[in-house]
Amino acid sequence: MTADDFVAQLQAAAPRAKDLQRVGLSRQEAEEFQRSYVPIPRTGVVARRTDPLLDLLLRYDLGKVEIGMITFLSDGVTDPKVRQVGKVEADPLLQDLHDGEVRVSEGDLRGRVLWRCAQDGGKFLDALAPAAAFLGVCAYDSDVSTNNALRQAKADECALSAGGSDYSAFYRMLLGCE
Repeated sequence: MTADDFVAQLQAAAPRAKDLQRVGLSRQEAEEFQRSYVPIPRTGVVARRTDPLLDLLLRYDLGKVEIGMITFLSDGVTDPKVRQVGKVEADPLLQDLHDGEVRVSEGDLRGRVLWRCAQDGGKFLDALAPAAAFLGVCAYDSDVSTNNALRQAKADECALSAGGSDYSAFYRMLLGCE
């Protein structure tokens, strides 16, 4: 998936304000929740990158985007082996500069691997878009949010998009599977 495809899918997945208000969010809270699905294009000309995740980070401001426990950094931190692209709660979300794999490290850039997230940046976006859509529906539909079998099926679908079963644990955690 390209950066632009991800942005379009993420924006399309934003829950409607009236659905969010129906479950108790104020108008302002509903609008803020919706904004978490809207990357802002950066001004100025930024050359497109071949890696879709890097392209996304360079061409869009993701400072307000939240997908479950995932937040993104405006300016990635890079060391010789990895680029930090965001956080999962307090732990760094990293992309390996050698093979492109996306993973979460415990505590810092060199901490032990908590979760492997995707084979590469494009597959991460492939998996993250449907996860964001699912979490958006969970925000207002209790039939979906309380259905663990549905959560598990979506987590498995996301893991396959990310590159296979090696990535299942991350999507189970992200989607709150019990």
